[in-house]
Amino acid sequence: MVENKLNEPIDPANLNLACPILEVSIPVDKLRDDTNPPHLNFKIDKRHIVWLLGRSGIGKTTILRTIARLHETSGVSMKYRGTIYHQIEPRRWRSSILYVNQKPVMFRGSVRENIFKPFRLRLNKDRIPENASVVTLLRKLYLSDSVLERDAMTLSVGEAARICLVRALLLSPEILLLDEPTASLDLDSRKAVAKTLNEWLSLTDSGIIGVTHDETLTGMAPGLEIHLGSY
Repeated sequence: MVENKLNEPIDPANLNLACPILEVSIPVDKLRDDTNPPHLNFKIDKRHIVWLLGRSGIGKTTILRTIARLHETSGVSMKYRGTIYHQIEPRRWRSSILYVNQKPVMFRGSVRENIFKPFRLRLNKDRIPENASVVTLLRKLYLSDSVLERDAMTLSVGEAARICLVRALLLSPEILLLDEPTASLDLDSRKAVAKTLNEWLSLTDSGIIGVTHDETLTGMAPGLEIHLGSY
């Protein structure tokens, strides 16, 4: 058995697969009234979805970024496969618990280069997707194969959002953190996103934590709904 010390990086191979993928306890004092608990607590395991709902500005994105370890919040307790988050290097954490920003992040170059860019990192070199897998996902999200050769800077916001989702799904995280994934999409594209997420979950042992105001998404991809400010 490997003995882990606080702040000492561990190999994901040493994680306890019998535990939930992720256990979260985050202080949300600013959200609560006298009848609500001071912490947001939940667990998520394979093929589960948790939707964080609530009015704009209440802190949903901050919670997602905290889970992704992109935002420091005191009093946080998180475990990945039974191991406290301080014992896992941030880069390893973020490769397994992947955050997709509401504002699409695109780099200069072609769409193809944008999709494959993360696979140039050492952590991802052993899971480079086949082109057929990329094309399949594009088509599911109503994007043509020809988009791969386009300059990424010429994409619409909705196109860029779907490209970012394709890139994230190809990285096969254990937890996908989605911040308003359908905010800039029309109804047909929103339905396509919901269907694609359901299919992805059915084929993997992954989970999703998302922020959304889209009832189409929560209706077609149902999960535990946490209403911030009234939970």
